[in-house]
Amino acid sequence: MNRYQSKKLLKSIFENLKNLMLCVLLIAGGIFEHSNSTALTGWVAIDRSLGSGLIIAGFLLAALNLREGLSQLARLPFRRTSTTLLSCVYALGSARLIMVMTAFRSIN
Repeated sequence: MNRYQSKKLLKSIFENLKNLMLCVLLIAGGIFEHSNSTALTGWVAIDRSLGSGLIIAGFLLAALNLREGLSQLARLPFRRTSTTLLSCVYALGSARLIMVMTAFRSIN
């Protein structure tokens, strides 16, 4: 891997992590709004549906981000076992990050 490819790889890794953090914050905000119902609009039902919408949007964006990250991992010039191992670590790490951030964000 030459210097240009390694810079491109690092840029895509940090971009992917940035997108994943955004998804996690959307999910955590939706969970917070759904459980607390701070009456932003005046009606609790609308606030809960807004919270549910944020949760769904966050999970959809996280799934798209995971798909993009796995496709980028598949294009790397590694052996199949290394790519599979990296894909498993990436998927498990993404799921764990979502769990940790939502737990951290839901603490009052």
